[in-house]
Amino acid sequence: MSLDTGRYQLYSTLKTASAHWDQTQTAWRDQVARDFAEQTWTPLEQKAKQVLSAIDRLGQIIVRARQECG
Repeated sequence: MSLDTGRYQLYSTLKTASAHWDQTQTAWRDQVARDFAEQTWTPLEQKAKQVLSAIDRLGQIIVRARQECG
């Protein structure tokens, strides 16, 4: 799997999961939902965004290395 493929898959999955979570929040508004958001969803979403950012930086490094070594 290429770096771009992995990035696309993670981005696409995060986008889909975010849409589902947004939809779920319209009906699920109790303390369990708030706990889930705070303890599970928000940290997961933040980590996924950090990984996407790291993949972008790594992609730039790989391009630069190819240019310098090629």
